[in-house]
Amino acid sequence: MIAALTGMGAVLCAFLLALLMRKPKHVLGDAWLAAWLSVFLAYFFTFAAMQIVSNATALTVLALASQCAAALLAPAQFLHAWTFTAGPPHKGPLFAAPALAIIVATIALPLLFPLSVESGAILADVPRWVALVPPLALLLTLAYPIAALARLRAYRARLKQRLSNLQSSGLAWTRIWALSTIALLVVQGAVFLLSLTGALTTPFHVALLISAQVAQVAYVGWRGTLQTQVFLLDGRDDDAPDKVDLADARADFARLRQFVAANEPHVDGGLTAADLADRIGWARFRLTRALQLGGETNFHDFMNRARVETVKQLARDPKNSRVTLLSLAHDAGFGSKSAFYAAFQAAEGVSPARWRAVHQAS
Repeated sequence: MIAALTGMGAVLCAFLLALLMRKPKHVLGDAWLAAWLSVFLAYFFTFAAMQIVSNATALTVLALASQCAAALLAPAQFLHAWTFTAGPPHKGPLFAAPALAIIVATIALPLLFPLSVESGAILADVPRWVALVPPLALLLTLAYPIAALARLRAYRARLKQRLSNLQSSGLAWTRIWALSTIALLVVQGAVFLLSLTGALTTPFHVALLISAQVAQVAYVGWRGTLQTQVFLLDGRDDDAPDKVDLADARADFARLRQFVAANEPHVDGGLTAADLADRIGWARFRLTRALQLGGETNFHDFMNRARVETVKQLARDPKNSRVTLLSLAHDAGFGSKSAFYAAFQAAEGVSPARWRAVHQAS
């Protein structure tokens, strides 16, 4: 079972790496994403090798190497977020220091305790206090995705000062990547605690951990290719058909308007075209076709028009008579005062204050 899982993980990593390398246009952070996939690829190959090797010394070396590789996964992810959000290049690598400490401690294990390896897991006859080291290492590793989320949150706040709609699809995807790492670490912690109680055999313990890791790679890769095109980003849609049926585009635009009216996705100021297509269940070229040909508009203008309608609806509610239009605009998904005023003026031909004065008087 372990050999099959590691083989599946290695194939997934190799496939995503191939997609990433084929991108005609690379963006900031792609190098660290490639590093993350490469480390995972090496990790899975190492575990696969352990199912073949029988020499005890070689097994120990491979097991220690796999643990060292695992310690580098979360820092690579954090450094991707750091680079993506334009962090100072000379400071980013400093944050990998705790992971390097874990690697040094792992390498020192054979010098302190006699080790054995079973199904890829390192077993040692150690004092009770040493059992605290793995959960402490997990907590330390957990700091990386949490720090990545904090950095992305701050970066998003800065962008919203200038943009009413955040078009950087990689922002949402990187958040998904960090959240999936937190979920993985929680699962690893739970498996470790269960193993301490004797409820899990060593092979099953290892199989659960590798299954969770393969699941993360698969989930991150799926969201990156289907939702935000992180692995395929090239500025165009290769899967768009050569011929477009105008009637189909108009029908899709009508469906799109119904979906937006019923679900109000536009109130999320960070919504991207890829996010909206994903929520509807369309390919991105279909959404673009519906907007451009079916509605003779674009994503930015369509979303802002929907937000203006939401503001008008909220402003007509007597409960909001004392609420400022700017507050209502924020609730409707606008990220800045200037974006709101420009969109409202373009849609209604008057300023928001003038519109409200007229409608309150009537």
